[in-house]
Amino acid sequence: MKRPLNNDLSAHDVVIDHQMCTDCHGQNPHDFETYNEHAGFVSCTACHARTEKTAAIRDFAVVVPPDPNNPLSIYSVGISDATPDYKVSFAWFDGSVGPENKPRGARGDGKSRIYPYKPVGMNLPRDADGNVIPPRWDSFFKTGNMMDALAQGRSEYAALWTPEIGAKYGLPPVPGEFDHFAASESGFSISHGITRKNAYKCASCHNPAGVMDFEKLGYSEEKSESLENLLGLPPVGDLNGDGKIDAFDLLIFQNYWHGNQDAMLKALKNNQ
Repeated sequence: MKRPLNNDLSAHDVVIDHQMCTDCHGQNPHDFETYNEHAGFVSCTACHARTEKTAAIRDFAVVVPPDPNNPLSIYSVGISDATPDYKVSFAWFDGSVGPENKPRGARGDGKSRIYPYKPVGMNLPRDADGNVIPPRWDSFFKTGNMMDALAQGRSEYAALWTPEIGAKYGLPPVPGEFDHFAASESGFSISHGITRKNAYKCASCHNPAGVMDFEKLGYSEEKSESLENLLGLPPVGDLNGDGKIDAFDLLIFQNYWHGNQDAMLKALKNNQ
């Protein structure tokens, strides 16, 4: 079984082979070579993945009965939806996760790339020391009994985990028995809503009002300013006249700029 590389909770359920975009699209899928050069440190999903809504809070202490209108007839945990204008964040990810399901990775480590994340708060089951316990989800979906699902999940996790596997995949040690629920903040990687038409382009990031916070990604203040002003573009203003500067203004700006991008790049190349 293969699925996109991400750091969602299911990454702790079983060790699997991951499906990468480049498995089908190759290492150099763009006609614009600068984009292909970015692929060495920026993930495909950082530019191409979009999702308008996400779980803002997942409360594992709340059991939601099956929806009579849903043919699957399964139990679920408490979920509340975020508004469509939540702010996407970016982080270096080397394919492994640490405590609280947070992505591991760092700029310049030779194996991490920048991935997009959406904010999520979670009220998670933990042992007495605060370690998270992974549920056996198929059991919970069928019965709604979270305690049984935690006991099964912990047992299966113990059978799977070894120090070697833990080190390779970033899996934490086997937790103790359930003790309490406790909240934490994390982020889920975005791997749905793949788009070509609305993908981020140069001006989406290399702009004083761009989507990436370069300092949070480990760049110095001076380097961050340089990256933001790389294209020599002014900050995005209130382009649609709704009284605020948001993602819609950025979209208008990047579409305008990239509408003239080919001519501009050609002119720059001819002047080199």
